[in-house]
Amino acid sequence: MKRIILINLSLIIFLIIFSELFIGFFKLSGIMGIDSNLLIERGNTYGFKKNSEGKVYGKLIYTDNNGFRIPNKEFNYQKNKPSIFFIGDSTTFGNGVKEERTFVGRLRIKKNNLNFYNSAVIGYQIFHHSKNIDIINKFSNIIKIFYVFTLNDVFEIEQVENRVQNKIEISQNNLVNKLKSIKFFQSMNVYLRNKSYLYMFIKGIFSDPSSRYFEYVKNYYMEKKIYKDESDYFLKLKKLSETKNIELKVLIIPYEYQTRENQCVGKNLEPQLKITNMLKSLKINYIDYTSLFCNNKNPKKLFYKFDPMHLSAEGHNLIFSDLENKI
Repeated sequence: MKRIILINLSLIIFLIIFSELFIGFFKLSGIMGIDSNLLIERGNTYGFKKNSEGKVYGKLIYTDNNGFRIPNKEFNYQKNKPSIFFIGDSTTFGNGVKEERTFVGRLRIKKNNLNFYNSAVIGYQIFHHSKNIDIINKFSNIIKIFYVFTLNDVFEIEQVENRVQNKIEISQNNLVNKLKSIKFFQSMNVYLRNKSYLYMFIKGIFSDPSSRYFEYVKNYYMEKKIYKDESDYFLKLKKLSETKNIELKVLIIPYEYQTRENQCVGKNLEPQLKITNMLKSLKINYIDYTSLFCNNKNPKKLFYKFDPMHLSAEGHNLIFSDLENKI
């Protein structure tokens, strides 16, 4: 009996290790997580540690003396060159994608007569951007500002904190949310997200995180009536750009779920409609990439595996292909 148990246990361990290696090698899923030493407090908010390196979603990243993402340790900006300034969150930062394959990195290579500053920080919302808007004043020769807007940027800071702490549930009967409310499963989820391709594959197949996250975002937009904080921030950006004679453009990125067949319609597009109407009323130029993603032959490949919003290398390339003719 002991021998049978040992054989079966060894077989299970072998299958787990084999599956882990197989899924990781063929990139059937992607790990998530960020080295804890990379983010530090910065005034009323936070940012990336300056002149540092670490792993984000399994990829080694580097930061400059501003805490901005750069290709490597030895990278230097070109003095007195015109510069493009990117504002955004983890989508713009490029979670899980090598820097040279992000749309900022591709532009950096293609347009080597320009500087590209990627000021994006993981988890940033309008609240954080508004607190850090003055950072742009540190840089000279900025000719364009691109604010890459993702749909969760409108969350109020209290909503963000509650969501992180799992106090808000999409559905009271949702098993995933109930499990997340238990501290043991919270800790295990965080650990395995950062370590196990197999775990992320199983979780993605059976829980469809993209659907759950988008449903929460959509409901938030449907219920939200006032967008004063968002409007104020857009106006601050507009005033800053006009004062310094810098071209401003907002880029709107869809969620993965919206790009699925028969989902790029109706109420699922309510978030983009509300944001574009606001931008029109404020007379701010924008590009809504929702249709470009929805009309792609295989939109699922444009996103990081089992991820609600972060782009894959293919997704970054799609944005790059459009932007390279607009810079």
